[in-house]
Parts: sequence; C-alpha cells; structure tokens
Amino acid sequence: MKELKLSNFKAIIFDLDGVIYRGETLLPGVTELITRLHNESKAFLFLTNNSAKTCQQVLDKLLRLGLENIKLEQVLTSAVALGLWLKDNVAADSKIFVFGMDGLRHEVESLGFQITEEGDADYVVAGFNPKINYQQLSNASLALRNGAKLLAANLDASIPTEKGLLPGTGALIAALTHPTETKPHVVMGKPATGIYKLATERLGVAPEDTLMIGDRLDTDIAGANNSGLKSGLILTGVSIEEDLEFSMVKPDYILSELSELK
Repeated sequence: MKELKLSNFKAIIFDLDGVIYRGETLLPGVTELITRLHNESKAFLFLTNNSAKTCQQVLDKLLRLGLENIKLEQVLTSAVALGLWLKDNVAADSKIFVFGMDGLRHEVESLGFQITEEGDADYVVAGFNPKINYQQLSNASLALRNGAKLLAANLDASIPTEKGLLPGTGALIAALTHPTETKPHVVMGKPATGIYKLATERLGVAPEDTLMIGDRLDTDIAGANNSGLKSGLILTGVSIEEDLEFSMVKPDYILSELSELK
C-alpha cells in the first residue's frame, strides 16, 4: 500500500464517528492534524451519515471536544442531503413522518413541510433515533402500509461508541422495512454518490483532487471510490484490516490512526 501524503490533495473529507471521535472521546492525532490543515490552508470538511444532530449541534460537539476554528459550512450531514432531495422532489403540501431526531426534523421543518405523528404521512423520513418508541414505530409502519414512501438518511448497520459497536440507522430502519415488506425509495447518505458531489462542490475542488478518510468499507470507501475520490481507510472505527481480505471494496490507502498522515 502506497504512502499517503497530504500534499497530493487539494482537500480532505473526514467521516466523524470512528474517525474524528468515538462517542465523546477525540481520537489520537486529530487535534494535531486539524491544526496542520489550518496552518497549510488546506480545505477540509466533515461528512457524516449520522442524521441525529443538526450541523450546528455537530459543530458544537467538535468545538467542545477541543477542535478550533471549525466553521458551520465545514459540516455536512446525511440529513442535509435528504433535505435537499425533499426540496427538489416532494410537493410542498406533502405530509411527512419524521422517524428520526433533531437533524432530520430541523431539515423538514426548515423547508416548510407539514409534519405528522400519525399514519397519514405521504413520506416517512428515517434516520438515527435511539429514543424511538413502539408507538412511533407503529405509526410509521402504518404510514408505509398506507402507501407512504420511505426515505432513508443512511443504512449503516452499526455505530462506533466508547462501549463498542451499537445498532445504527440501518438496524432501526429494518424495524420498519421487515414488518411492512417495503424498501427505501431513496437512501441519501454514503455510499450514495450524491452526497459526495455535494461535499466536493462545497469545497470547490474536483473529486480526483479530494481524499475521503473513513472507517467503513461499505459506506465511506465504497462511496468515495464510486464518486471519483481517493479513499483512505482508517482502522479506528468499524472496518478492520481482516475485512479487506473478503471485501470487493478496496481503499487507496490504509491508516492505523490519523497521526500517520505525512
């Protein structure tokens, strides 16, 4: 595997969970690397599939964990990508059931859609929500059985935390798709190429001049490869080195931690 040098790229995109932090713990080498990027005026952006928080809440967390000089436009979530899809594809008078947390609800509300908590929705917008209860699950399921379309922020099966891997958005969405025998109409998060296009456009760089650093072969790396970016797998999150033996998805680079970046 060839050596990864930051000087070969005009911009860097980082996943968050398992790359920058795990739960409330900043991972090794992060602070030093972000400082270097600032000092070298290197463009960078944080791209996360986690739709639970708004971009402002994600920014607040990064600042709270000790990163400095991070701006709101340097945070892009799957909730934002899904909101943009709604804006372009859904009638303004549609009723939407939000099967998610602040990040998704903020995007839906900011676009002026009517939010319903009952089974009369035209769309069920689903993302990460560890506080979901049976009544919400039932009403969302009824909406899908009544013909609503399911829009998923992502299908990540797990999420890395200090305790280990816990059920992710995909596990929660399975509680909708399995009993209703439905599939998502769209999935907006990684590995979908649309969210990478949004990221590189925001950075103002070409995909081939951009490096994506992520911890999941099936989302971060697959999406980067399919979108024309270079990809770096970091072994501080979900995917481990042994996974490469059985995976059709191969990164351009492998890192044990961010401090290895030259």
